[in-house]
Amino acid sequence: MSTPDQRIGRHVSRGVRPRYGPEWEAIDRQIADLAARGLRDSAISRELNISRGKIKYRRRRKGIQRQWAHGEAGYSKHGCRCDVCSAANSECGRRMRAELQSRPREVVPHGSTGYKTYGCRCDVCTAAGAEWNRSAEHRRANRESMAKAYARTAPQAVKHGQEWTGPELETAARLELSAEAAAILLGRTIYAVRWMRDRLRDDPRKARLAGLDTAVADKARP
Repeated sequence: MSTPDQRIGRHVSRGVRPRYGPEWEAIDRQIADLAARGLRDSAISRELNISRGKIKYRRRRKGIQRQWAHGEAGYSKHGCRCDVCSAANSECGRRMRAELQSRPREVVPHGSTGYKTYGCRCDVCTAAGAEWNRSAEHRRANRESMAKAYARTAPQAVKHGQEWTGPELETAARLELSAEAAAILLGRTIYAVRWMRDRLRDDPRKARLAGLDTAVADKARP
């Protein structure tokens, strides 16, 4: 039976990198250094002239974590719900909606899709949107979506049942945060945030306690 050194020698003589040994230990250190600088696997692959698949394999094998920057990618790819990532995701959603809703009406697929996605309010789209809102499919989809959001927020709801403070009301009414993002920040469930946003809209006293004027409170919808 050949020794590891003999196997490494055969790999090197054939022009193939061995999968272990001092050479890969040095490469692993380089991968760790580049990953700590925030480079993606594709960039590390070009830097070291090693396939992207091999870079990914070595990172997983050695437990090397790639650093990432907060923002839109932090929200969508890494599950971060900090203020920066939540705001970036909300802004991305606004940009996408604005782009879709700015398209010429003649290229919009009229119907429920035109109403929901493209913001068209012609007679055809309005009627289709009203039918969609009444449909059992919509109600079922809404229930499923809320149940999933509740499951994500319930484990962190450490303030469940506690009285709301003024600063918490201000956070709940922040227009750039979705109800789920606000719930995670506040340590409450998504149902609690949606209920409080309704209260802020309907109860002027709650709005004043949160330091909000009526116009802002009216926009604090789920």
